[in-house]
Amino acid sequence: MRRKYFWSIVLSCGIVLAAFLLTGPARLWGQGFGAGAVSTAASDSFVYRLLLNGDTVEVYSECSGLGSSSDIEQQKVVTDKGVVAWQMSPGALRWDSITLNRDSLSSVQVWQWRKNVEDGKLAEAIKSGSIVMVGSNSSQVYARWDFRNGWPARLSLNEGVEELVIVHDGLTLVTPGTSSGGTTKKR
Repeated sequence: MRRKYFWSIVLSCGIVLAAFLLTGPARLWGQGFGAGAVSTAASDSFVYRLLLNGDTVEVYSECSGLGSSSDIEQQKVVTDKGVVAWQMSPGALRWDSITLNRDSLSSVQVWQWRKNVEDGKLAEAIKSGSIVMVGSNSSQVYARWDFRNGWPARLSLNEGVEELVIVHDGLTLVTPGTSSGGTTKKR
């Protein structure tokens, strides 16, 4: 590499690194600050309550997997102009597994819930429940997701962090201030 280009590249990399450190990764990828979306990343300002059959079972510091996806079906079609094209449409629906993390052991109730699966008592293990995002120092509810027919697919404790993975048959985002019978946003 020629020496005159070397310093240009070093300077450019330094500017990009400084921008990254000052604004964070979200700004570099075109995502604005405070766009109104609810973030589910770890935060000191909120926690996640796991409710099973309406009762709070445990509180977690991190949550992911609150969503769904669809397979993509492709089919060849002929347009009005006689051009062969691929048409894509949604295929099978897949619900993401919910992953909850905390920095200590959960209550015995969570471990017993997993033990039911281990012992082959799936009928006792399948429960409907909710993940409720609340303020860490208040009871303000930011959002609630109700899941159907959930069961603990994995429960482990590694290096002081407990991880619970819940598999389920469906997820509904319940808008704050309503019950599951009220206005909902289905995903």
